[in-house]
Amino acid sequence: MENNPNAHIAKKFPWLTVLIITLVGIAVYLSSLSGEFIWDDIHFISDNTYLRSPSYLPLIMTGDVAAGSGEVYNYYRPLTTVTYLFDFSFWGLNPAGYHISGILLHILVALAVYYLLRLLFKDPLLAFIAALLYLVHPIQTETVAYISGRPDSLAALFMLACFISYLKQQAAGSIPLIFLSISLYLLALLSRENSVVLPGLLLLYHISFRKKIRLSGFLPLVIMAGGYIILRSVLLDKAVIPTTLIERLPGFFFALTGYLRLIILPVNLHQEYGYLLFQPDNLLVLAGILLATLMVTLAVRSWVKKRGGILFFSVFWFFISISPVSGIYPIKAYIAEHWLYLPSIGIFTILASGYLFLLRRGKYRIPIIGLGIAGILFYGILTTKQNRYFHEPLTFYERTLAYTPTSARMHNNLGNIYFTRGREEDAIRSYREAIELEPGYPNPYNNLGNVFYRSGDYDKAVPLFIQAIKLNPGYGAAYNNLGIIYCRRGDTEEGIRLLKRSAALNPNDADTLYNLGVIYDMIGRPAEAAASYRASLRLMPDVARVHSRLSRTLRQLGQDGQADYHLKRANELGHQ
Repeated sequence: MENNPNAHIAKKFPWLTVLIITLVGIAVYLSSLSGEFIWDDIHFISDNTYLRSPSYLPLIMTGDVAAGSGEVYNYYRPLTTVTYLFDFSFWGLNPAGYHISGILLHILVALAVYYLLRLLFKDPLLAFIAALLYLVHPIQTETVAYISGRPDSLAALFMLACFISYLKQQAAGSIPLIFLSISLYLLALLSRENSVVLPGLLLLYHISFRKKIRLSGFLPLVIMAGGYIILRSVLLDKAVIPTTLIERLPGFFFALTGYLRLIILPVNLHQEYGYLLFQPDNLLVLAGILLATLMVTLAVRSWVKKRGGILFFSVFWFFISISPVSGIYPIKAYIAEHWLYLPSIGIFTILASGYLFLLRRGKYRIPIIGLGIAGILFYGILTTKQNRYFHEPLTFYERTLAYTPTSARMHNNLGNIYFTRGREEDAIRSYREAIELEPGYPNPYNNLGNVFYRSGDYDKAVPLFIQAIKLNPGYGAAYNNLGIIYCRRGDTEEGIRLLKRSAALNPNDADTLYNLGVIYDMIGRPAEAAASYRASLRLMPDVARVHSRLSRTLRQLGQDGQADYHLKRANELGHQ
């Protein structure tokens, strides 16, 4: 039975809490709806052929997260792609629809935070304040306002739901709840890799509150996490960067100082902090070590003295949740704002607890309430402004480079935007800057080659494409570009070989298949041309120029009925 004086409020008005969290969530993220697709959104959504039809579900469930666009991210997050598929069926390529889904997901996560904390601490007001802080804080914009941040919110939702189901199962010993927990955890694992920490968080609950473990509910989740780790290590690359744990670990303590600063004073937020290794005697590394030691010491002391489980649970929630990106595993980054999406629950719980401690002392209540409201408004306004960072690609890349000017990826992506907007000189400058910063990065070589290829300067383009392939032998786009140049120079057999290689490396690239069809048409091989056009249409069925080309080719083959059909489709799609 709840003995907290505020408990009756939540019991009497449970929907009021839901309504407030929902309305506040909509208010602070409404400004994100006009945001365009940026950065990874291009590969995950706009160029992802798997979103065009539910028939691609088997490939989504068995492939890399960006396989539908021909990219390799080395991530297995099929459920995230399924949600994009769902969005595409309603919204097509209208980014606003994807933003609506992201906002709703974030609101659901905040409600799950509220419910979980209420179950754990039997204090509805504590749970409400922590959930509200979590909801409005600008550190979450990288997950919510940036469409490709969805894996974090999706995984967090299923992890929290699994945690809630687990608590009820441990209290009741219900077999159906065991299966519900297993199902929810599977969905979390299919959303994002950091879900493997859930058994550690569940164990933290038992330690924090000195609760006996029902192994029938706990062991299946441990086995699932262990099996996931084994399968991932076998099927995916084991390392991203060739560094040792000793080299990487100071970066976590450097990041810890930054994380706490970002939560308390969330200004100058941005993506792509770059990848750096830090020396152990760096002042911010030493500050991080001191902060970690202080946090752990105070948490353990409060647990030993049985002063409630809030501090112990919250501190170790943070450290367990952040552990997958703490440097234990070699990731090419030392800090990222979206990595705080799940760990920040612990910090916001501590802040809410401290605020309530002051509020319940009985003195200066009105100023303290005013301070709390002002804090929520302050964070909400910052979030509304930060949403604009993700509105438009050119502004996004230019602003990010202002913070991280040594990022080769940002220079390369900025070059892509310049090129699509006809600013070729700016694009060339950006690509060359990317190459100078990171000579082993293949993308800017291909993209710079593409600028020269489009302007007809094949002599400059060819060496760049060859270098891109040398750095990445699986670079399908570079093979495609090089193949087209060979065909235009008259070496069609070599051009076709390169285009076939591109198609083999990237079987979901409709443009490469179309290019093959055009070359076959040019050299009088209509049957092979028709096969290539059809393969292209299977991936992108609503491209007018492909229907038009296929119609002419089928006419040559004497297949007038099918030719008429494709000519009609071309006209319906606006071909002139």
